[in-house]
Amino acid sequence: MRSVIRVQNHFILFRRELCPMRDTETQSWEGLDSDTHGFNPFTPRGVEIGRVESPAPLGLSIHGYSVEGLAYLTALAGIVGDHLSTRIGLLCPRIRELNPFTVFLRQNGLWLLFDVFMLAVSLGVPVLLIRKWSFRGRWAVLAFPVLFGLARLFATIHNVILIFLLF
Repeated sequence: MRSVIRVQNHFILFRRELCPMRDTETQSWEGLDSDTHGFNPFTPRGVEIGRVESPAPLGLSIHGYSVEGLAYLTALAGIVGDHLSTRIGLLCPRIRELNPFTVFLRQNGLWLLFDVFMLAVSLGVPVLLIRKWSFRGRWAVLAFPVLFGLARLFATIHNVILIFLLF
């Protein structure tokens, strides 16, 4: 006997022998996908990235402070500090913005929106990756908010020094 199954607009024909059959001794179904409660002819093989059942932060800490929290704080302080120090610096008539990308964003009224987007990306992506999947070395994802935040913190320090020198 043949059966027809429709899988994402593709028809798959297979014989009844390939359908999941219940083992009477173990009371289990071979080939039955427990997530979708249906037959899965494409069983995964090889190494997979496992999913974490309950989202949990990393257990890394430096002197009692969470490394994850410090990474997010660095990104937050860098982005907010750079934005505010640039806005304050541009109030001085002798200070000009030299970054052409920032000038373009300011002229089109997208500067604040872009910085909010960058803040959301630098905080949201690592949070989702760390809490959604478990894989070895997932703490390395925290390098993104740390490096990005440090770059923006250096820009903040540069802006603050420039403001104090010219005011």
